[in-house]
Amino acid sequence: MNYITKQRKYLRKEVKGYDYGGLIMKVVVNEETCTGCEICSEKLPEIFAIKKGIAVVLNPNPEASYKDALLEVIEECPSGSITLEE
Repeated sequence: MNYITKQRKYLRKEVKGYDYGGLIMKVVVNEETCTGCEICSEKLPEIFAIKKGIAVVLNPNPEASYKDALLEVIEECPSGSITLEE
């Protein structure tokens, strides 16, 4: 099972937070492993920004319409620093 499949399975869990028809998203960036490559901030400037060479989350609970784009950014992140959590 690849990383994206695991993330999609996670998204189907019912946890506290915003409920998007059974989909829950809380975006987290691991500041210790982030390389500041700017892929996330270029593709989703509504959710990510680069500050002091590290990605920061501007909107940790984005609307459901961002789900596919978020999964794409998670897959493209070279350091694997972006995750979706409870």
